[in-house]
Amino acid sequence: MLFPQSILLTRSDVEPKVLIQALQRLENIINDNPDLDTQKLDHLLYLVEKLRTRKHATDKESKILHRDVIIFIGKYGNNNYINNYENDNIIAQLKDKLSLNIPNPDEGTSYKMNLQKILQLAIIHENPEALQRLLSIMCANLSASKDPTLQLSLTLVIRALCRAHSHTSNVDAASVQQAVLLCDSVPCLTALLRYISEEKSPGVRRMLSDALEGLLLSNAGSEAAEQLGRVAAERARVMVASEQGW
Repeated sequence: MLFPQSILLTRSDVEPKVLIQALQRLENIINDNPDLDTQKLDHLLYLVEKLRTRKHATDKESKILHRDVIIFIGKYGNNNYINNYENDNIIAQLKDKLSLNIPNPDEGTSYKMNLQKILQLAIIHENPEALQRLLSIMCANLSASKDPTLQLSLTLVIRALCRAHSHTSNVDAASVQQAVLLCDSVPCLTALLRYISEEKSPGVRRMLSDALEGLLLSNAGSEAAEQLGRVAAERARVMVASEQGW
């Protein structure tokens, strides 16, 4: 029932008129079927939210689509707004900690480009090419100097790449496994565990879980690894208890 709508919402070549009709059908399905699978429905709502990031055209149908998406999200949206706010808050704290020096041979100088906005957009759009480049830059910076804010921002990139990997082959899974080893802090571990518990896609959850397992097994036996293991166990216990209504 929901599958045809999800196909339409994931394609970038669908005309606004068709998407408007798909939203109307989806609303009818939601209203007529109160017992829909919540995981599938949440995923569809997430795809609808992503329609807001489509390039805004000036034609009438594009404007109607933009309006209908906002209204639809207002009626049926879930906690992705909270997640987006948290993402923006973390990225805002980076300030000048994520930048790229671009050399200018003619003048013998270089220009410093702040990558905060690029990072924000890459995460929203889950653009695999941009995310891979940002991953490389952030890993290089963290290898030179551990910064807590940059580490936490890296977990956002890792989650976005895992999501991108679920619908494209342009993601280097090995680089994600290596990058998570730089997220060896309690805040990062807590964030990764939360991402896994909130994620609706089984494939994305599996990829995040595998990355987390690699982090916990790295430097096994060290005091830092033991601390992360204790935090992971406690966090997992709390998550299971909350899901069972204890």
